[in-house]
Amino acid sequence: MTEEDKEAFRIGILEPSTVITEGLSNILLKAGGFDLYHIDYVTDIEHYIVEDDLQFIIINPQVLLVDTKEFLYLKQRTPNVIWCALVYSFFERQVLEMFDMQLQITVTKIVINYIILYLIMMVVIQSGIAKYTE
Repeated sequence: MTEEDKEAFRIGILEPSTVITEGLSNILLKAGGFDLYHIDYVTDIEHYIVEDDLQFIIINPQVLLVDTKEFLYLKQRTPNVIWCALVYSFFERQVLEMFDMQLQITVTKIVINYIILYLIMMVVIQSGIAKYTE
């Protein structure tokens, strides 16, 4: 990973709908400062975290109904990654509680950008705290 790559905020997106993935990617790329990674399966997430140092992962909770245990295992092992549910249908409260946050697909692109910027600040604060506690 180059120094330039380290400056970009790395986001993984696990969403089966190509239309939604492309729309969300378009919003984030226009905002700038993001490297985006399309993830096909829950079982692929760990590879992207290790190889590409993902900091934030957006997931359609529907895909977790099959791989819930794998997701919870990964989430436990990667405390510095922020896990976001991309919500555009009804999910049980227990499913949504597995995530650090939720992003409603119906919000405007400005709201999406503000949420992502807020999360970047959270990651920076977390990594700063981790440096001082090691």
